[in-house]
Amino acid sequence: MNEKINWLRDEAPSGYQSLIGYEVSEWREGYAEMTLDLRSELTNRAGDLHGGVIATLVDSVGGFAGCFCDVEGNVRRCLTLTMTTSFVGPVKGNNIKAIGETQGGGKRIFFSRVRVLNEDGSLIATGEATYRYRGNSGNPEGEPLE
Repeated sequence: MNEKINWLRDEAPSGYQSLIGYEVSEWREGYAEMTLDLRSELTNRAGDLHGGVIATLVDSVGGFAGCFCDVEGNVRRCLTLTMTTSFVGPVKGNNIKAIGETQGGGKRIFFSRVRVLNEDGSLIATGEATYRYRGNSGNPEGEPLE
């Protein structure tokens, strides 16, 4: 785990992140990875991982990819403008990983592409999303965590 991820301890996980249980496993400029241990509370009526959980990972990891800030004590935040998720394969195993990478953007808007993978690396879903920075978060130095 890199030093920036350790800084996340200064910022408590959101209520929704705590509810779903995903964790940031890697984070750097333009890139983020999240992992999720699967559990029965996250399944649909058929006993499969609910598609909404996968969409949550697409949304979250894409946003994190565009909001890295290496200034200690500062953060960058964004909100989702649009998002698409394509489900392409079944969920297998005990955990999954979402990888988000920014593909472009400017001072206020950025775009990310996401892959959601099984433990064996097989593809579960892909996603694309457009985000808008909140406040002064378009500045790579971010703003103080409050």
